[in-house]
Amino acid sequence: MRTIAWLTAALVGFLIAGCAGVTSAPSQEERQALAPTGKLRVALYTGAPASIIRGGTPDESKGVGFDLGKELARRIGVPFEPVVYPSPGAIMDGLKAGEWGGYAGGDAPGLAFETAEWIHKKEIAAICTDTWGCEVRPNESEAGINQPWHWITIPIMGMTMGEIFYLKELAEDCAADNVYEFMFVAPAIPITGAVGSPTNPLAIK
Repeated sequence: MRTIAWLTAALVGFLIAGCAGVTSAPSQEERQALAPTGKLRVALYTGAPASIIRGGTPDESKGVGFDLGKELARRIGVPFEPVVYPSPGAIMDGLKAGEWGGYAGGDAPGLAFETAEWIHKKEIAAICTDTWGCEVRPNESEAGINQPWHWITIPIMGMTMGEIFYLKELAEDCAADNVYEFMFVAPAIPITGAVGSPTNPLAIK
């Protein structure tokens, strides 16, 4: 049995583990692994409490990913540098180039509103994508209606969705052994009253 770690684009699951595990001063090797540039650079996307909501100044910004990154940087003794993504394609370009670009809410392929009926008929429990929001953007809806697919699938159908998944390594592994079935586990942070959370996703084959 092999376990393949799925990294979210925001890498927040990794930060959570890091914050939980740092109980003493890290070694130089550990610090180098976390902050090879001398700064802890954390990829975030705007407009979501699970990542970052920009404030009037950088110090006034907040969000689960932002706060976890800031705290981890403090614990390992390096400067914190949040890097915010403007579009889904930018993150893949950044990964290929070995640098962070920007990410959130740009044009992207995804599920149209009309797929909600098919999803309900097939009783699909969860959907994960490597885009910012699962739903096609720009939304195929009337002016003033934002993310209508979410309106139906989350509160009415009760479907769970995962967004901003980095799927390249999993896709390559499945292609290599021709096995496309696996157990998917994605424990979330138990935040009271929350409707979303960073996860630590694993594909177990």
